[in-house]
Amino acid sequence: MIESIDGDMTESETASGRCQEKQSDMLSVAEAAVMLGVTERTVARLIVRKTLTSRKVKGRRLIVSQSLRNYLNQKSSKAGTLLSIENRLANLERLLLGAIELYQPNALQDLGRKRELLIREHKPSD
Repeated sequence: MIESIDGDMTESETASGRCQEKQSDMLSVAEAAVMLGVTERTVARLIVRKTLTSRKVKGRRLIVSQSLRNYLNQKSSKAGTLLSIENRLANLERLLLGAIELYQPNALQDLGRKRELLIREHKPSD
């Protein structure tokens, strides 16, 4: 695909059918903003940071849909990783409490009593 230096499509390409063929793989900035759930300004920032790839066609800035898919996959994989870490921490907490209960059955009751005493001490009087 022939492009000018600044990423805009050339006149010959705009006149040819190849430009129209590629527009089906492109989204407007507004459509990309709706898909991402952000503002158009945020999409513009992602373009400037080169997170999203864009082309200028007939004076309109269009986002390459593949770059949008890549960004969404990367973003969701990070969210999935965080969820996985949270689940592992919850399992670890459950195992630790089970181990404390197993080896020192009264320890959890003592911790509960200490917590109640601390709450009573720091409770403002009426």
